[in-house]
Amino acid sequence: MSEIKMDTSYDNAFKNIEGLRWLPFVGEKYNVSKPKVLLVGESHYLDESENNNHEKVIYTRMIANELGAGNRNYKTKSPIFNNVNNMLKATNPQKLWDKIAFYNFVQRPMSSLDIRPSNSDFDEAWVVFFRLVQVLKPDYCLFLGNSAAERLDKMTQKCNVERKLAWDEVNLINGAKFKKAELKLGNLQTKLFCIKHPSSHFSPELWREKLQKESPELMKFLLG
Repeated sequence: MSEIKMDTSYDNAFKNIEGLRWLPFVGEKYNVSKPKVLLVGESHYLDESENNNHEKVIYTRMIANELGAGNRNYKTKSPIFNNVNNMLKATNPQKLWDKIAFYNFVQRPMSSLDIRPSNSDFDEAWVVFFRLVQVLKPDYCLFLGNSAAERLDKMTQKCNVERKLAWDEVNLINGAKFKKAELKLGNLQTKLFCIKHPSSHFSPELWREKLQKESPELMKFLLG
């Protein structure tokens, strides 16, 4: 399987975002897609077998291409990206990843799977996010994990970002709350949906049903 093509036209703007360590992945058709969707992972984890690839500015793109688009033959594939692709019925992952953008929210690698991002990690990440969305201008941001949501109220106030809707916490799915909000930054309005982190104890079917109920437009695009 060939490497998925990317849109690098945003790179100069990315490089001007303070605190953005890794260049986001932008699918070749993202810019012309309607709606525009930004998939937001939580963090990278150090892997000694990867020969310090995390030090490369294109590391996120490597992960998106190799695991998200499914171009690398692992004996045991990443459960995170497998679960996301299954949730979105991506039998041809390249088709999905060709039209979306992706980056990891926290711009500091975690030293092990047992380490969680700190509050300061999330606070710094929201500052970067507010700048990044003004470059990518997504209509929807789908967060793979809801931990960052706990710091949104504080950071929207600190950064003078208008939060049009408060977090809406509803019934638990896989022991996790679904959360949503809408942010307004200048002329940009973007909707945020946060689901359970898809690393474990994650039911693709249940989260697919929830997202379809919450936003038919988003899921029609992602499932199409």
